[in-house]
Amino acid sequence: MIIKKSICIVFFAFFLMYSNFCQSKEISLEELKNCIKNQLDAVNPIWMKYQVQTTYTSDYFNRLAKNPNAVNSEKNVTFDTKMEWAQKGDKLRFSCIAPRLYHGKIVEQPKEDIYVFDGNLVINNPSEFYLNDKEGYPLYNISSDKTYAQVYETPFAFSGGNVFYRVLSEFNPETQSYSIETLIEDDNSKIIHLSINNPKYSEQTSIWLRDNPYFTVKKIEFISGNSKYILEDIIYEIIDEVPIPVAGKKTRLLNGKLLSEKTMKVNFYEIRGNKISNSLFTMKIPQNVVVQNMDTGKSLVDTSIIKNYLDSIPLWKRPSFWLLGCVNLIFIGIIIYSCRNNIKLLFTKKT
Repeated sequence: MIIKKSICIVFFAFFLMYSNFCQSKEISLEELKNCIKNQLDAVNPIWMKYQVQTTYTSDYFNRLAKNPNAVNSEKNVTFDTKMEWAQKGDKLRFSCIAPRLYHGKIVEQPKEDIYVFDGNLVINNPSEFYLNDKEGYPLYNISSDKTYAQVYETPFAFSGGNVFYRVLSEFNPETQSYSIETLIEDDNSKIIHLSINNPKYSEQTSIWLRDNPYFTVKKIEFISGNSKYILEDIIYEIIDEVPIPVAGKKTRLLNGKLLSEKTMKVNFYEIRGNKISNSLFTMKIPQNVVVQNMDTGKSLVDTSIIKNYLDSIPLWKRPSFWLLGCVNLIFIGIIIYSCRNNIKLLFTKKT
């Protein structure tokens, strides 16, 4: 009797483990992708302020600076960055305040770097420009390409949400394979482990998801050749049934050696659209500035800026002189053509 009971217990335990495994196997990549997409869609609108601390090893920093003597070989370099990100419908805003790497040296950022997309144009008043030309006219960049506004990492990049969705969207069953299994943590919590392999490019992605209604990412490891990227220490807050990432860490390694480490911490977030002002997504371009069109590569200069330059050019060499002359000739031609009958009568003898 005892033996039969033991066999039943073992069989039941095996059945539970097998059921959990099958339950995870039933989760398709498409279902996971839709779940993550719904989460990303649910955080629009959103307004977040966060800090990013980036630490480079001295060797890696010297490579970035292209200067072998930029820092002491035994000292790491840390950048503290204040970030702001907002999204409302199709509108975007990124802003950044951080030290910059300039000619191999760390310098203070001269001003806040802001990118806004108002639904039609991306407008940016780049802070880096003022490092090169502090006495020059202010520079503004404009573009109709929305991607020019997506220049910094959002908290969802640190939490793995964006990365997870991209990996699932780019999955190609012809060149990649995947497996899904359920793991039991020490605290008896369930973790779903997704592994995607791409032998052609020697790439492997491992994603650990919390087995909850949101499938929030616990950790991601991406290996490509000798490079390895790790996303971990991810913390979420569930607000109105929407997971909001408030902390995360991103690590980069090469041949097993640490290159850089980034940690993100959210200080403020707002998901109520009526609390997010439309003024966040506007930037007025003042007069007397240089405007660089990123779509065409041309610079548009306010006429008040080049007035002194035009005044120094002889009248007959100015483009406006020839333009005005052409306009006048066209205007005279139109008058002559319109009055051709009267002119003909004028020179015709009366009979």
